[in-house]
Amino acid sequence: MGASIVHSPCFQRGSARMAFSPTSIAEAIERFIRTEFQVADNDPMFTRDAHLFECGFVDSVGFVQLVTFAESTFDVQVDEDVLMSEDFTTINGISKVVASSSAQPGRGGGSSMATR
Repeated sequence: MGASIVHSPCFQRGSARMAFSPTSIAEAIERFIRTEFQVADNDPMFTRDAHLFECGFVDSVGFVQLVTFAESTFDVQVDEDVLMSEDFTTINGISKVVASSSAQPGRGGGSSMATR
Protein backbone atom coordinates (compact mmCIF):
# COMPACT_ATOMS: atom_id res chain seq x y z
CA MET A 1 0.00 0.00 0.00
CA GLY A 2 2.96 2.35 -0.13
CA ALA A 3 6.41 2.72 1.29
CA SER A 4 6.87 2.28 4.98
CA ILE A 5 7.86 5.31 7.02
CA VAL A 6 11.32 3.81 7.69
CA HIS A 7 12.16 4.04 3.98
CA SER A 8 10.79 7.54 3.63
CA PRO A 9 13.46 10.19 2.92
CA CYS A 10 11.69 12.50 5.37
CA PHE A 11 12.04 9.99 8.19
CA GLN A 12 15.75 9.43 7.60
CA ARG A 13 16.60 13.04 6.92
CA GLY A 14 17.38 14.02 10.51
CA SER A 15 18.93 10.73 11.52
CA ALA A 16 22.00 10.78 9.30
CA ARG A 17 24.66 13.40 8.74
CA MET A 18 24.63 14.79 5.23
CA ALA A 19 27.89 14.74 3.32
CA PHE A 20 28.62 18.01 1.55
CA SER A 21 31.06 18.37 -1.33
CA PRO A 22 33.87 20.92 -1.04
CA THR A 23 32.32 22.74 -4.02
CA SER A 24 28.88 23.11 -2.42
CA ILE A 25 30.50 24.17 0.85
CA ALA A 26 32.64 26.75 -0.98
CA GLU A 27 29.55 28.14 -2.73
CA ALA A 28 27.71 28.56 0.57
CA ILE A 29 30.70 30.12 2.32
CA GLU A 30 31.30 32.52 -0.57
CA ARG A 31 27.63 33.54 -0.53
CA PHE A 32 27.77 34.06 3.24
CA ILE A 33 30.90 36.22 3.07
CA ARG A 34 29.62 38.29 0.16
CA THR A 35 26.35 38.94 1.99
CA GLU A 36 27.54 39.40 5.57
CA PHE A 37 30.68 41.39 4.77
CA GLN A 38 29.29 43.26 1.76
CA VAL A 39 31.79 42.03 -0.83
CA ALA A 40 30.85 43.20 -4.32
CA ASP A 41 30.27 40.58 -7.00
CA ASN A 42 32.77 42.33 -9.25
CA ASP A 43 35.59 42.66 -6.67
CA PRO A 44 38.64 41.30 -8.54
CA MET A 45 40.53 40.62 -5.29
CA PHE A 46 37.83 38.34 -3.91
CA THR A 47 38.47 34.80 -5.09
CA ARG A 48 38.13 31.45 -3.40
CA ASP A 49 41.91 31.42 -2.93
CA ALA A 50 42.22 34.96 -1.55
CA HIS A 51 43.46 35.20 2.04
CA LEU A 52 40.27 36.38 3.72
CA PHE A 53 42.01 38.04 6.64
CA GLU A 54 45.12 39.55 5.01
CA CYS A 55 43.00 40.99 2.19
CA GLY A 56 40.59 42.52 4.70
CA PHE A 57 37.45 40.66 3.72
CA VAL A 58 36.97 39.18 7.21
CA ASP A 59 38.06 40.65 10.56
CA SER A 60 38.22 39.02 14.01
CA VAL A 61 34.51 39.44 14.67
CA GLY A 62 33.78 38.16 11.19
CA PHE A 63 35.98 35.14 11.90
CA VAL A 64 33.68 34.15 14.77
CA GLN A 65 30.63 34.67 12.53
CA LEU A 66 32.24 32.58 9.78
CA VAL A 67 33.09 29.70 12.13
CA THR A 68 29.61 29.78 13.65
CA PHE A 69 28.05 29.78 10.17
CA ALA A 70 30.18 26.86 8.97
CA GLU A 71 29.63 24.75 12.07
CA SER A 72 25.88 25.33 12.23
CA THR A 73 25.20 25.12 8.50
CA PHE A 74 27.20 21.95 7.90
CA ASP A 75 26.69 20.35 11.34
CA VAL A 76 30.40 20.05 12.08
CA GLN A 77 32.73 20.95 14.89
CA VAL A 78 36.06 22.27 13.63
CA ASP A 79 39.02 21.63 15.93
CA GLU A 80 40.64 24.73 17.37
CA ASP A 81 44.06 23.87 15.94
CA VAL A 82 42.52 23.76 12.45
CA LEU A 83 40.80 27.11 13.01
CA MET A 84 44.20 28.71 13.55
CA SER A 85 45.85 26.95 10.61
CA GLU A 86 46.65 28.30 7.16
CA ASP A 87 43.91 25.98 5.84
CA PHE A 88 41.26 28.18 7.42
CA THR A 89 42.25 31.39 5.59
CA THR A 90 40.67 30.90 2.16
CA ILE A 91 37.25 29.81 0.99
CA ASN A 92 38.72 26.74 -0.73
CA GLY A 93 40.71 25.84 2.38
CA ILE A 94 37.73 26.28 4.69
CA SER A 95 35.54 24.17 2.41
CA LYS A 96 38.07 21.32 2.49
CA VAL A 97 38.30 21.54 6.29
CA VAL A 98 34.52 21.49 6.64
CA ALA A 99 34.14 18.63 4.14
CA SER A 100 36.67 16.51 6.02
CA SER A 101 35.02 17.39 9.35
CA SER A 102 31.59 16.42 8.03
CA ALA A 103 32.96 13.03 6.97
CA GLN A 104 33.96 12.27 10.57
CA PRO A 105 31.48 11.02 13.15
CA GLY A 106 30.06 13.80 15.32
CA ARG A 107 31.98 14.66 18.42
CA GLY A 108 28.98 16.34 20.03
CA GLY A 109 29.09 19.14 22.52
CA GLY A 110 28.30 22.10 20.27
CA SER A 111 30.51 24.70 18.68
CA SER A 112 34.25 24.82 19.18
CA MET A 113 33.91 28.60 19.49
CA ALA A 114 31.95 28.11 22.71
CA THR A 115 35.05 26.70 24.40
CA ARG A 116 37.17 29.76 23.74
